[in-house]
Amino acid sequence: MSALRFCVLTLSMLFAVACSEQSSTESRLFAGLQSANPVPGRVTKDCQIVFPADHGAHPEFAIEWWYLTANLYDDQGQRYPLQWTLFRFYNGTSATPWSDGQFYMAHASLHTNESKWFTERFARGGVGNAGVENAPFTAYLDELRWQSQSEDLFPASLNASFENASYQLTMQRTGPYVLHGNGGVSSKSASGEQASYYYSQPFIALSGRIDIDGKQIDVHGSGWFDHEWTSQYLDNRTLGWDWFSLHLNNGDKLMVFNMRNRGEQQFVTGSLITPDGQVTPLAPEQISIIGSDIKTIEGRGIPQRWQITIPDHDIDIRVTPFKADQWNNGFFSYYEGAVDVNGTHHGEGFMELTGY
Repeated sequence: MSALRFCVLTLSMLFAVACSEQSSTESRLFAGLQSANPVPGRVTKDCQIVFPADHGAHPEFAIEWWYLTANLYDDQGQRYPLQWTLFRFYNGTSATPWSDGQFYMAHASLHTNESKWFTERFARGGVGNAGVENAPFTAYLDELRWQSQSEDLFPASLNASFENASYQLTMQRTGPYVLHGNGGVSSKSASGEQASYYYSQPFIALSGRIDIDGKQIDVHGSGWFDHEWTSQYLDNRTLGWDWFSLHLNNGDKLMVFNMRNRGEQQFVTGSLITPDGQVTPLAPEQISIIGSDIKTIEGRGIPQRWQITIPDHDIDIRVTPFKADQWNNGFFSYYEGAVDVNGTHHGEGFMELTGY
């Protein structure tokens, strides 16, 4: 059985995945995520996130991801946005010599003004080529690898490779970890039925080398890391989400997201983070996120202009993509790309759009 057919079969058995309107065979990213087997892990308000232990895997939960985005620059100011993500899925089976009951998927991307690279990899856990380890922290699938020097996430190296391109980076954190929502419990619906454990490291300095067609390019810049785990992220009413992580010119960091639900009002929330890491949770009534300027990208209508306003904090910004074509075209396809910020604040960051 080919690797792709194995992955399609395995993920189909694990989850009820809704199909896009464009194609009956192409899946939206985790739309209608439901475990095919009972999942013991549940998000509760009385659980406390503890470091460094919670940097590691939570195998009793249905889904988990370690996710990094960065805007890097060479000495001439050329921009190289990139993404590195490892997903873990619980399959509800006992450990065997062929699997530890977990399934992994890795995504990585790299962009220039003119070109893009994206790779998607799959593997069973417990057979040596994918997993997450705690001491030192290591997250990997084949050569896509995050390798720390200790139980903390940083300092660390980050590696990914594509056809005719690769990156090898070092990462240092320059500020504290931040917990979203209520002490790290992040609601994804007005009822609170959908929720995750969610923290970020928005203070990351990266440097290293990008190789493109045999040319070595020294780069440096800033990044944002997210870690989430849950068994109740989505339900069949969920259409998708719009997520933004922004570095503002006054030193603040802003995370906002919009969950789009069938037949219901969208659910918006977020966090405003000061330069020293103090977090202000943002309630739905405090935030407005409006997408416009729809462009057809890979056959889908993708908003290319977002107006984000938070009047209580004097924020009224326009978010636009670094370039239009930043679609990750894999088994799970979605828009993931670098953005620029203008308005009351200036800056840069990333946005992720799913379900379009």
